[in-house]
Amino acid sequence: MPNKSPKRTRVQGRRSDPEYAQVGAYVPRKLHTQVKIQLLNQKKDFSELIEELLEDWIQPLLNKKNGLPEGKP
Repeated sequence: MPNKSPKRTRVQGRRSDPEYAQVGAYVPRKLHTQVKIQLLNQKKDFSELIEELLEDWIQPLLNKKNGLPEGKP
C-alpha cells in the first residue's frame, strides 16, 4: 500500500481573490530594476508596494472630499 501524504492546502492568492484587480503600468526599466532590488532587500512584493503607494495617494483626497483632516483615519 503506497504511503499517501496529506493533501496540501493552498493559501488563496490575490489572483483568485475577487477583492483584487490586476493592473498594469509602464515604468522606466531602470526604475523598475531599482524597485525590484529594494523590494527583495525588504522582503516585500511589488503588489504590497503598489497598494501602499495608492493608499497613501488616495486617502488625503478622500479625506478632503469628506471634510476630514489630512492623514489616515
